[in-house]
Amino acid sequence: MSFDDDELGYTRLRSSIVKRLLRYLAPYKGSFGFSLLVLSLALVADMVAPWVTGKVVETAANGSVAATERLRIVGLLAGVFIASKIAQLILAVIGDIIGARAGQRAIHDLRMQLYR
Repeated sequence: MSFDDDELGYTRLRSSIVKRLLRYLAPYKGSFGFSLLVLSLALVADMVAPWVTGKVVETAANGSVAATERLRIVGLLAGVFIASKIAQLILAVIGDIIGARAGQRAIHDLRMQLYR
């Protein structure tokens, strides 16, 4: 026996419903756009870590460079790694806060209109 979504009482998400709900987000599109931008920058900062790790391995394996020079390069790359992780954390938190605040404001507007 198979159940249909309609048999279980679920309604499908229709494009008309989504369009109506998106009207409540319209006043906050700047906040949502900025949140997406900041979260994109956080993603880029997070992508620096694998690149730095690869460079550390290449530097450590490079026998033609003096040991003190390799150590200096690895130390510099470690600083870049840590800075990218801190930047990623800060940007992700800022993006999440801005997006959540805009979403909560849109929900507030919806509730205010619903319960008038």
